[in-house]
Amino acid sequence: GLHRVHQRFFSAEVGVDPELDEFAARYGNLFASDFDMLRCPRISLAEVLRLLMKWKYILSNCLDSRLSRHDGTMQLEQRSPSMASYSSCAVEVPGQYRVDHEPLMEQHVFISAIETNYYAVQSFGHSKSRHCRLAIRASDGSLTEFLLQTVPPETTRSDTRVSQLFEQVNRLMSAHASCQNRSLQVVAPNIIPVTPRTRLLEQGRDFKTIAAIVDEYCAREGINAAEPTIVLKNAAVLPAPDFLIDEPFQKRLEQKRSAFQEICTTHIPSNILCDHVLQQLQTHERFWHARKEFTKHTAIVSYLSYLLSMGHQDPSKIALSLTSGVTMHAELRPTYNARGLIETGESVPFRLTQNMARFISGVGVQGPLANAMMAVSNVLKENEGFFEDFLFLLFKDDLAAQWPLVNVSMEEGMDVDTDEHADAFAFNTYVIKNVYRVLNRLEETTPILMPSPQDRSTCMATSRSMHGVHCMNTKIRSLLVEATDEANLCEMSVAWQPWV
Repeated sequence: GLHRVHQRFFSAEVGVDPELDEFAARYGNLFASDFDMLRCPRISLAEVLRLLMKWKYILSNCLDSRLSRHDGTMQLEQRSPSMASYSSCAVEVPGQYRVDHEPLMEQHVFISAIETNYYAVQSFGHSKSRHCRLAIRASDGSLTEFLLQTVPPETTRSDTRVSQLFEQVNRLMSAHASCQNRSLQVVAPNIIPVTPRTRLLEQGRDFKTIAAIVDEYCAREGINAAEPTIVLKNAAVLPAPDFLIDEPFQKRLEQKRSAFQEICTTHIPSNILCDHVLQQLQTHERFWHARKEFTKHTAIVSYLSYLLSMGHQDPSKIALSLTSGVTMHAELRPTYNARGLIETGESVPFRLTQNMARFISGVGVQGPLANAMMAVSNVLKENEGFFEDFLFLLFKDDLAAQWPLVNVSMEEGMDVDTDEHADAFAFNTYVIKNVYRVLNRLEETTPILMPSPQDRSTCMATSRSMHGVHCMNTKIRSLLVEATDEANLCEMSVAWQPWV
């Protein structure tokens, strides 16, 4: 793995870019010597993490030193003179066709100019590298900012499918009384493909990832950001082999839980996110508005993540607007097991860690957050027929990309490599299985146990009473308890950073 890191950053083709040649000559040999297995044949995990953190800061400071001389910006003319001078009366500003009505072409604006300076920002998601933020000036004087990202082609297609899911849920919520009363809407990412591996993502300058906020806190307070990872990893190691210890699983869980509590107490406190947002907004009125929007977005995304098994939501993939409180999630997509069924394999149903819960507040978690999740559940249940059709289309496209990795013969007992019809039948079977997995979870979490107005079954009882305590479902509140339980959080992967 470290060899691939060295190849990616320091093995560029000589003579293509003088700056890359200088960069590789300056740092390449030093990086290789730090991780030379002949020099350190028995290097520990803690030492590897410390070396990686060292190089993270070295390379970040290398770029930050250049940015600081230009107020954090880079000059576009040095990279692309044609883009710096570009203007058109025929090319529209991207992203103007995402409307619920027929596009009004006469009202569309065109690219008047591209701002001469661009920002190099720490990107979240697939590559976790620095990308460019461009600002496009429109013909009406407005300014729209985009992240210029380089991602695999399937990532763009998957993110587009989830964005379309959010758009459909927004349309359903906009016509539902309970959701209208709470002004429930979720930000659907505006993704514009440019080439198969290059895309524009509309995102303002005020967005910052939760991981970046925590990293700033650690740097300011002099805390080693890798220390929580080392502590939790060491806690998973027992003092003796498992067969010499009574109940080794329980012993390991107790050690990890104790280490998790130590991390939350001495390394990463629960008020980092809350204090950072309050410091940026400065007034409690604006802070209250940001917290309310964050609560609504977290409720919608969390519930949909549980329904569709959209896991792996580490803090580097969650970007928060420090002015409005809305969130944007990177790489939010269904997760499949080896048999092609949606399953995260995680001990929590969705991400609701201590800093997120503290920002929302205890009352907010049990009140607005839970109520918003119940409202989303109700609107999906009342439109179950439409939701089922959309899920079939979503899983059919999404599973097609995962299908070569699925070992269908494990369960079906058929040779899918030689029988094309059997392969197509198995594929559609698994699509239907995933659809009904989602619908079953929806049925389990609907606050009021009632049939859908568009119920397509004939065996569902439609005459039962919907009044009284016996028909109320508290499953969503149980999910909130599971998501915040320390015993579940300490079982999560260290890459997920459950202490944040």
